[in-house]
Amino acid sequence: MKEIPSSHTESPWFKDTFEQYYHSIRNYCYFATGDADMADAFTQDVFIKLWVLRRKVRQHAIKTILYAIVNRIVRKGFVDLKPEFHFVREFVWDEKLGRVDSPFIDDEDYKLLQDNLAEIPRLRRTAFLMNQIEGMSPVEISNRLNLRITAVENFIKEIAESLCKQLYAKASTTKTGYQIEKLEDCPSRLHAIMQRLRVPYSLPEATAWEMLSQGIADMNRNLRLRHRLMNMGAILLLLIAVVSVIYDWQFAFATIEAPCGKNAYGRLPDSTVVVLNAGTSISHRKFGFATRRLVALNGEAFFDVKKGELPFRLVAGMDTLCVKEARFNVYSRSEMFMVECLTGEILVSTQRFPEGKVKSGYGFAIHQSAGNIQLFGINTMEAVSWIRGSYYYVEAPLRMVLDELERQFCIEIQTEGVNIDQCLFSGHFAKTDLKQALHCVCNPLGLKFIIDTKGSTIIITSND
Repeated sequence: MKEIPSSHTESPWFKDTFEQYYHSIRNYCYFATGDADMADAFTQDVFIKLWVLRRKVRQHAIKTILYAIVNRIVRKGFVDLKPEFHFVREFVWDEKLGRVDSPFIDDEDYKLLQDNLAEIPRLRRTAFLMNQIEGMSPVEISNRLNLRITAVENFIKEIAESLCKQLYAKASTTKTGYQIEKLEDCPSRLHAIMQRLRVPYSLPEATAWEMLSQGIADMNRNLRLRHRLMNMGAILLLLIAVVSVIYDWQFAFATIEAPCGKNAYGRLPDSTVVVLNAGTSISHRKFGFATRRLVALNGEAFFDVKKGELPFRLVAGMDTLCVKEARFNVYSRSEMFMVECLTGEILVSTQRFPEGKVKSGYGFAIHQSAGNIQLFGINTMEAVSWIRGSYYYVEAPLRMVLDELERQFCIEIQTEGVNIDQCLFSGHFAKTDLKQALHCVCNPLGLKFIIDTKGSTIIITSND
């Protein structure tokens, strides 16, 4: 085996291993604990331990060693604690209910499913969820967990049968919009439900790698420091540890990002549901969120805020939203700000106009552009149409529309002889086909477009 460099940043082997196994290891930790923050911490510990053992690891045994490490860390750090799951559901727009939700399961069924999963022994549960959510075969699961294939197959079968019975018993005693006619229908229904469940992520992979890099650097630095400070005694080391913990508690932040061309779904520590449009990011305190429900937004996002003892505050540039319990959409890019209230009530504080505060309720929107504040009624079905891939505009600056096209299709748009700040667009486009979307935007304005051979650059000009 080739000797691995002493610095992880100089080791393609270590970075490739992280990129290949990060999500699987992190999912395993969440399946075992039901705690997203604990899963993040355990995953960091696993890869730091792998780095410590790097000189003893052979390439063909990396997967086996990783799962052996994570199993020991989970057993040691999560003893006699019952997990509490909060899986993230893939959201679609439900026309009947008029809200963002899953068409397969209501909130009571969702809680019942998670409670039943929490009662299952850890090893059986993790094997079942690796199969149902990650799509691993029994053979792959047996290799990773060092179990017999027949044992894995029995775990999956027994748990699925038990959950189906619970699902059928619940459906037969309640009236919901999605009834189960026969017990034989339960396996397909359960499979559809499990396919829409996703593990909640508080850290993007890139951020986790940066934290891991910093953790390894800190570990190496601390090892060197320990040799110098060993004779200074245990009291000084204890003080350093206390200061470090306090610093991490006060200044550690978690970030959720939606990349170009994709939406992102997440759940905040207070159970608030968030859907991020492409090119959007939010951040919040990693610790102590319950004592200060404060979130920073850059971009566009839908929030389903859960009621809490403290108000939910959202900072978007120069504007701050104060919410007790509401569903709303926020757009905050450059000099434009808009909040659309679908349920509840929202108080907006801003430095953009003399009055300082403005209130919005169900079916109304607050719109600010070029220093002007407007309050007007909205079509609630179109307010968050971007979740379904449709984008509606009424006398919107063309620059705003073209920027959205760039984010949704991961392209670059150049204009020639067109004043995109003065030109206003009314209409809509769908995120299904680039050419069709360009036709929908350009044709009403008398513009034409040219797509380069690579399909990544668009040139828009006037027909004149």
